[in-house]
Amino acid sequence: MQKELKLLASLAQKKNKEDAFGKKLMEEKVYMEAVKGNMEYFFGKNEQNQDSTRSTTIGSDSHDNDSKFQSQIAPDGSNVLHLAIQHKHVEFAKKVMECYPHLIWEKDYNGDTPLHTAAKLWCLKDSGLHDSYFKARWEEACGRYLANPSEEGLLIIPPWRVKNCQGNTPLHEVMKSARELMDFGECLLSFDLEVITYANGAGDTPLHLCEQQINLERQSKQCISLNN
Repeated sequence: MQKELKLLASLAQKKNKEDAFGKKLMEEKVYMEAVKGNMEYFFGKNEQNQDSTRSTTIGSDSHDNDSKFQSQIAPDGSNVLHLAIQHKHVEFAKKVMECYPHLIWEKDYNGDTPLHTAAKLWCLKDSGLHDSYFKARWEEACGRYLANPSEEGLLIIPPWRVKNCQGNTPLHEVMKSARELMDFGECLLSFDLEVITYANGAGDTPLHLCEQQINLERQSKQCISLNN
């Protein structure tokens, strides 16, 4: 069974790479500035276009000429939004989501969307991801899906239902940290209660992972108590 799951994960990863094959490998300069969260580099020359950019809809090709965002990926398949979240540049991530909300649907080579990445980091108190405006941007971009589910070029699966190579939805990832259940997890559930029933590649639903995390924390506290 384990071998079969590994094979399926490998095939899924291969498919993700094939899907991204048409994209250009991110230039070193673009990568470094994204890692640094250099907003001036990415947006400084486009201030005059901000009004039209803000009205860009998911799946729109009106900014396809902006290669820094549209057609470049890091060696692991990450787009600029993935990198902004990974390196905790919250203000930069906000701006990217505001101008290019469709990047929320793009996967890296592990099958993770930026929503998965945010879910994995949500439990880090110093990540800045608890910011209410940042959360509102997720809700706005996801809400656009509900308002325009047939937009041209839009991924059919809502971002909160997308599974990575392990079969985890973003809710699976956030449930690994039971402390944050009432925060980001509640935000995801506000869009779609059914996602709580989704099983990953190991057959676990988000609730299974939550229970596992609670048990681990309980055992950890017991061990600390015994040692003291």
